[in-house]
Amino acid sequence: MNSEVQQLGGSILAVSVEKPDHSLSLVEKHELSFPVLSDVKAEVIQAYRVAWEFSKELQEGYLKYFKLNLTEWNQSPEWILPIPATFIIDTQHKIRFRFVQSDYTKRAEPSELLNTLKNMIK
Repeated sequence: MNSEVQQLGGSILAVSVEKPDHSLSLVEKHELSFPVLSDVKAEVIQAYRVAWEFSKELQEGYLKYFKLNLTEWNQSPEWILPIPATFIIDTQHKIRFRFVQSDYTKRAEPSELLNTLKNMIK
């Protein structure tokens, strides 16, 4: 899909709250053809209103049962994860497409993204 997006004049990038080394591992593991930027202070996800903050109870559960401390994994003092989201932003910084879904297994349909891009260049 990345090549189709590029043919339409667009670019794909991902934003992660993980440490840069973890983001790089993600790119390598999944052989991604687009950059994954590190939002280590969670500023981007908060600005786009897709930040989900863990309750104190959930933080304690993750520490106790999963031995997972998000503040160490993500290099942030906040217990925050991004809600999966896809945006198309035009050259004037206007959001032209938005898909935000709390169920991480559901993603924007590639055909919707391509159609939006095609309509933008008409």
